[in-house]
Formats: sequence, structure tokens, C-alpha cells
Amino acid sequence: VYTPDCLLHYRNRQNSLSKVHTLKSNVDYWQVYRERFDYLSPISEEYYRLSLTQAMGAIGRMWRWIGACSKEERRQAQVWLDEMQQFNNMHFKEIMKDPAYPWYTKFVCLCAKSKSSILFRVLYTGNQIYRRHRSDNEEYYS
Repeated sequence: VYTPDCLLHYRNRQNSLSKVHTLKSNVDYWQVYRERFDYLSPISEEYYRLSLTQAMGAIGRMWRWIGACSKEERRQAQVWLDEMQQFNNMHFKEIMKDPAYPWYTKFVCLCAKSKSSILFRVLYTGNQIYRRHRSDNEEYYS
């Protein structure tokens, strides 16, 4: 069905799931996209690629967050990191070989092969620089 009308509006809230970065919010984010992948991937190749890309985005979100958390938080997250790494390993070759996947998905795929705390820190710092640059140039991106 197609309609030219705008039927959806977003409300940006500072404490929404997409803005709050805690272990719980990152795990919830991962679970939503993992369940979406499990549900949508059998339907069609298009849904498979889209839901896999989104699941990898959830992994990237967790990997960036880990770079700023304490050792205790990292220990608590270990079961989820292992699950994400296993998911990544199952899809690694197909993502890396297929030019249809965006560069960011491939980058996350490479990063998720490692459990290096140095890599986590680099990802976190790089994301902070990117976000600062983006907010400084908000008019450009709008």
C-alpha cells in the first residue's frame, strides 16, 4: 500500500531507548533486532539483508558502549558479547563478501571478531568525535 501522506511522527526524548546507553538498554536493543532478524529473515532476501544490517548495528552499538564502561559492567555484559560475537561469526563471510552490505556493517563485522578492550575504547572515542562533529554541524545534516 502506498500513500503520499506523512502518517508517522517521531518524538525525540532524552531518556528514550535510542538515547540511553546502559547495559540494559543495549541488551534490549540487541534483543529487539535479533528477534526481528529471526522473524523477518525467512520471508525474503530483502528482509534478510535489512534485518541482518540492523542486527549488526545493534552489535556496533554495544561494542561502542563497552569502550566507556567499567570492568564490572564489561563482566556483566560478557554473556551478551559472546552471543553477539557468535551471531557475527555465523554471518561474517557473507557480509564481508557481499558488496550490497554497507561499509559500516562490514566495519562492525570486523570489530566484532575481537574482544580487545583497546578496540572498544577506540570505537567509543571515534563515535564521540563523530557525534560531536555531527552536532556542531547539525544544519548541514538536517
